[in-house]
Amino acid sequence: MMSPPGTGLATPSWMAPLSRELEAAIAQRNLLTTRSRKKLLHALDEAAAEGEERDVGGLREKAVQELIKSERSYLRHLEIVREFFMKPLEVIF
Repeated sequence: MMSPPGTGLATPSWMAPLSRELEAAIAQRNLLTTRSRKKLLHALDEAAAEGEERDVGGLREKAVQELIKSERSYLRHLEIVREFFMKPLEVIF
């Protein structure tokens, strides 16, 4: 079952695929009453969606960090080119 909003508790990321598997198994077998089944499937769907959103957010954060890192590296390389190639040429011309 999901934790109440604002508690800071979240479904662990390893449980998201498990939630999807449980959802499929419950949908396939008719073991619960309609009301209980609906509540459980809703909770499992929320847990899986939360885990998937967290995974996408983590990937987005990694992509942004990689972009920042590569841009800093690019700027350092431009500074090296300016220092060791452009400045000596300015003195000559």
